[in-house]
This record gives sequence, C-alpha cells and structure tokens, in this order.
Amino acid sequence: MIKDEKCDSAFLSSDFLNDLVSKMDQYFNGNILLPTIFTGDQFIHQLHSKVIGKFCNNLFVTYGSTEALLVTLKQISPDPESFEQGNVGDRNQDCG
Repeated sequence: MIKDEKCDSAFLSSDFLNDLVSKMDQYFNGNILLPTIFTGDQFIHQLHSKVIGKFCNNLFVTYGSTEALLVTLKQISPDPESFEQGNVGDRNQDCG
C-alpha cells in the first residue's frame, strides 16, 4: 500500500518495524521503500535501526503526549551505530 500510494514518509509502529526486520529477506526487493520513517509508540531498540538503508533513508524516533503533541524528535540515521536504545532526543523547542 505504501508503495502504491507513493508515500514519501510514514509513521510506523515499532511492532511494524519488528516485522520488517524479522522478514527482511522476504520484504526487501532492493529498492528503498520510503525516504523517511517516523516511529515512537513504544520503546525503540537498536534492532529497529536495521530498516535504515533497506526500507528507508532516514529514521526518526518521536515522543509526544496527547496534550503537547510532539515533544521530542531524534534522527537515528545516518549513523545508526551511535543510537542509544530508548533515547528519544531532546525536548522540542517549539513545545514551549
């Protein structure tokens, strides 16, 4: 569906990323699926960074709340090796 709709970004749950990583051989056809993937509904593991270079060029982890919307945003790419599990970045300055 993402490919058919020609999306340039998507917010995918960590469970969805787990599925992509666990079935990488089955799903990856040699073409990047999305320029950017956002995630952040649950704890983010180093494992999730494996989607970079296969399913996306950029991976961002977000953290927010219903009241404040987006609170933090952390780019994991282009250096997924330096990603610290659970690190959701610094407070978004636009949130006051």
